[in-house]
Amino acid sequence: MTREPNRLNMRSAAAAADTQVVKELRQVVYVDDRQHLDSTDQMADGFDRFSGATYLIACLGSRPVGAVKVVRDSAQGLA
Repeated sequence: MTREPNRLNMRSAAAAADTQVVKELRQVVYVDDRQHLDSTDQMADGFDRFSGATYLIACLGSRPVGAVKVVRDSAQGLA
């Protein structure tokens, strides 16, 4: 599949390298840009506690520009 440089593509984060992409995006958004956190380590307990979550990575061409986590609800809820 050819990736067009100005086309937004979504892909499932399946490889170990994808986990690093998600962490780097968190750093850019929550630490560097928004300054909501001092470190992305502060997100680990709250955001990474759901097992079985699926990340989707948005890429503009081949450059990652965003990510979203999809968490299936359970009897315990999301809280």
